Amino acid sequence: MKSFDVVVIGGGPAGMAAATRASSLGLRTALIEEAAALGGQVYRPMPGNVGPGEALRKRLRASETTVLLEHTVWNLSDGYHVDVIGADGSARIDARTLIVATGTHERFVPVKGWTLPGVIGRGAATVLMKSQQILPGRDVVVAGVGPLLLVAASMILEGGGRIAALIDLNGVADWAARAPAMLSRPDLIWQGSRWWSRLVRSSAPVFRRHVVTEIEGEDDVRGVRLAPVDGDWSPSSGTWRTIAADAVCIGYGLCPSTDMTRLLEVPHRFVPELGGWVPELDDDYRTLKEGLYVVGDAAGVQGVTVAPLSGEIAALAAARALSGIEHDATSLRRDLRRASRFGRAMSALTRMRAGLVTSVAPDTIVCRCEDVTRQQIDAAVAAGCGDINQVKAATRCGMGPCQGRMCGDAAAAIMATSFRSREQIGQLTARPPFRPIRTKALTGSFDYDDIIMAERAPI
Repeated sequence: MKSFDVVVIGGGPAGMAAATRASSLGLRTALIEEAAALGGQVYRPMPGNVGPGEALRKRLRASETTVLLEHTVWNLSDGYHVDVIGADGSARIDARTLIVATGTHERFVPVKGWTLPGVIGRGAATVLMKSQQILPGRDVVVAGVGPLLLVAASMILEGGGRIAALIDLNGVADWAARAPAMLSRPDLIWQGSRWWSRLVRSSAPVFRRHVVTEIEGEDDVRGVRLAPVDGDWSPSSGTWRTIAADAVCIGYGLCPSTDMTRLLEVPHRFVPELGGWVPELDDDYRTLKEGLYVVGDAAGVQGVTVAPLSGEIAALAAARALSGIEHDATSLRRDLRRASRFGRAMSALTRMRAGLVTSVAPDTIVCRCEDVTRQQIDAAVAAGCGDINQVKAATRCGMGPCQGRMCGDAAAAIMATSFRSREQIGQLTARPPFRPIRTKALTGSFDYDDIIMAERAPI
């Protein structure tokens, strides 16, 4: 068993910044990351290209932080005891202070055909292209909402693919409404304009205020059907067109990763503009549980510019709590306010609107792990299930390997169409292991002949 003053879970920009600052203040610090390299999803290094996160990685390497790569946190308990599995098997790490920097997972809204081979989340597609330099397809539809549309489309074009169509739920007016906040980061506006210019030069068709209503194909993707939407994102009936494609990158924003804070019974609140459920935090990113902090997008989706600032602020607060020494965070908070304006504006573009799930057909699969349809969820609600965990028990929705990451938000949004609020519906109960793990990793190597069997009792 190893003990540290500060343990940071997650090696993205928030986690790296938190660990580096904590270590610089003389705290015994460890950072745990399940990937083989630091950077998270945004700063994931590409083959032959260290990428924009190298400055953060370099500062972390120069610190005294103990970095545990390819280690998966599978359980947490009060204290804070962190159970991990790595190449050498399982281990327990004790922390006086825990900083959770686990980022987000993608939000999906089920649509007929989304289980076909060739359909991939936009975030997953960017990971595939960054880490393996593999395109999701040759003729790709990129659909959904938010700035990640342009990111994914630009990477596909750069890799030699073709954009069959870019389908955005937002219109020009939605983007223009965020212009004042976007002006706080002219560097990011410049980056976005470069992505947009690449898309324009490719002559790819762009459909604003449209949604994918069906993905067509039998054994793989053959195309998509799309329709215009109203202000509530409800598709127009009887008005649609078909776009041929061999792959679909689709996603409707990001949700904060809250499985660890849910397991530790941290109070959460539902904030649609920040991606959904977020932990209750103070200005230092401290939860209501002593010694527990949440930083980066796990604290509310605001993007990569906010993430490292939140990590440093939390590290300073942790140092103050552990040593009693005050550290000035004035400049960090000033930079945070500026970065937050842009981050919140982008996150607000992905806020779910009711019409998007109202139109999900009854026979559409919502939970891919357990093959649970919308009809089954509606039936459970009609039978009296009033919260998401009751629906989980009645239908098995959310019981699969993903533990609700793929279906939980969509299932709750579907329930909310039955005149229930998201607060009443609640969150899925978190359970260890957070990720699927092999039994052998916990039990080690043994032979059944080594098991001592008690003698049979006399008859």
